[in-house]
Amino acid sequence: MIDLAPIHVVLGSGGAGVSTVAASAAVALDGGRSAVEKGRTLIVTLDRFRQGARTFGVYSTPGQPIPVSQHVDLLEIDTLAQVADLWSTLRGVVAVAGGSVFGEVGTIDPAELTGLPGVEQFLAWRRIRDEAVSGRWTRVVVDCSGASDPLSFLAVPTMVAGYIERIWPRQRRLTGVTENPRLTGGAAVVDAVVSDCTDLAELLVDPSVVRAHLVHRPDLYGVETCERQLAVLSLLGVAVGSVVANPIGSESAVFDPAVFDPDGLEPAGFAPGTPDGHPTGPSGVSGREFPVEIRKRLDPTGQIDWATTRLLPQPPRTVAALRKVGARLDTAPRRAAGSSAARVEQLGGTGLTTTFRLSWPQPLPDPRTLSMGRSGDDLVVSLCGYRHRVTLPSVLRRCTVHDARWEDGMLSVRFQPDPRVWPRNGSAVD
Repeated sequence: MIDLAPIHVVLGSGGAGVSTVAASAAVALDGGRSAVEKGRTLIVTLDRFRQGARTFGVYSTPGQPIPVSQHVDLLEIDTLAQVADLWSTLRGVVAVAGGSVFGEVGTIDPAELTGLPGVEQFLAWRRIRDEAVSGRWTRVVVDCSGASDPLSFLAVPTMVAGYIERIWPRQRRLTGVTENPRLTGGAAVVDAVVSDCTDLAELLVDPSVVRAHLVHRPDLYGVETCERQLAVLSLLGVAVGSVVANPIGSESAVFDPAVFDPDGLEPAGFAPGTPDGHPTGPSGVSGREFPVEIRKRLDPTGQIDWATTRLLPQPPRTVAALRKVGARLDTAPRRAAGSSAARVEQLGGTGLTTTFRLSWPQPLPDPRTLSMGRSGDDLVVSLCGYRHRVTLPSVLRRCTVHDARWEDGMLSVRFQPDPRVWPRNGSAVD
C-alpha cells in the first residue's frame, strides 16, 4: 500500500493573497510539535515569475526542492522543462513509427506544446503526486496563485483524458497497434498518460488525501466569490478543508456581524482593517472571528473550518514574518464531497417503469447558471461558468434523463430505462 502525504491545495481569486496564506500555513502547520513529529513540509508553487522564492527571501532552482526553513522546502515547478522531457519521449517513439505524418510531428518544438489546453497543468499535477508518494514529505501544500484558473486546474486530469479518448480512443489504439506494430511505443505512451490522468482524477476527489482551502478578502466581493467557488468545488467533488479570510492593505475590510444581511449578504458598511495584528470592527468583534451568518449561509452542514489571518504593516518576506500572518489549514479528515458523494436510489416501479434518482449535495448561488446535458455515459453539468462531466453508474447509462430539480441544497436527477438498451427481463444489473 502506497502512503501518500496529504495534499493541501490553496486557491482563491487574484489579489486575495493566496501565496502569502499558503506560505504562512506551510511554515505554521503543526506548530509547537517536535521536529520528529513534524516531519518535512513541501510547498509547491506554479508561478512562472518565481514569486515563492521572493516570499521566502531565498534563491531557488526551478524543478528542485530547496530548504526555506528547518522543516519546510520550496519547489517551484518548471512546467516548460517537463513538457520538453515528455516530448523527448514522444519524439523517440514517433521516430520509430516513421511515416510522412510522424516525420512532420517529430519536427515540433516542445515550446509549441505549452499552448495546448491542460498540458502544463497535467504535468504539474503529476509532479505533485510523485512528490506526495515519494516518502520525503509528511504534507504537501500547493500554492495555486500561479495557475491562470485554479478551479480549472483541479479539473485538468479529467479534461486531458477526455481529449485523448476523443482524438485517439483506446479501441482505435489497440486496432492500430495490431495493424501497424510500429505504433506500439506511441500507444504505450498515450496509455500511460491516460492512466496518469485517471489516477490523478481519482486522487483529487479522495478527501483522505486532497483538501482544498479557499482564500478570499473579507469584503462583500470576497464573500460572493467564495460562495461561487464553493459551489464549483462541490460540483468537481473536491473536499474543502478551510476558508480563510485574508485582509489585504491598510484599508481592507474586516468582518463585523452587523455589516451583512444573512439572507442577501448585502453590506450595511465595512470596518477598516488595522495593520497591527488582530483587526477589529466598530462593535469590537475581532476580525479573527467569522460571522455566524456567513458561515451558515456558505456552509449549512458545518463541515468547513473558518479562519482569518492577521494584517501586517509590511508584506512578509521572512519565515518569522510569515508565521505572524497566522494562517492555518484544517487537517481534520473529510468525507467525500459534492458529485464524488453522489448516490443512486431506486424510487419505485419495475422494468421499463422503474425510476432512479442520482443526487448529491450541491450549493447553488445562482440558479440561472445551472444547466445539464447527457453526453454518452456522462452527465454534463454547468454551474457558475464551469462545466463538469459526472460519469454515470452503469445502471444509469442504460437510462434517459426524466427530470432534474434542486431543493434544500441537493441536486437530484431522475432517470428512466431506455427501452432500446434495457435488459428484456427488466432487472437492473450493475
